[in-house]
Amino acid sequence: MDKHHIAASQKQLVSMRAALLAQMAEQRGGQVGRAEAASEHFGHPEDSPAQLATEKEIEFAIGEHELVELGAIEAALARIEAGTY
Repeated sequence: MDKHHIAASQKQLVSMRAALLAQMAEQRGGQVGRAEAASEHFGHPEDSPAQLATEKEIEFAIGEHELVELGAIEAALARIEAGTY
């Protein structure tokens, strides 16, 4: 891959990282963990235990997906910096 393509890829990865971090902050209401942000939604007396369990599983799955995606972006940027991309 030539330097032009690497620079374009790096720019795109940085943009993707910024967009993901912004999305995460917006969904959580700031720079808090997904579990902390979701905790205010749990424990309402009108919610059934099954509904609570499902909501928690969804929140944790989304959080895991975000971390994996962010990790992949960071790893790609590190490879670019190391010259091994």
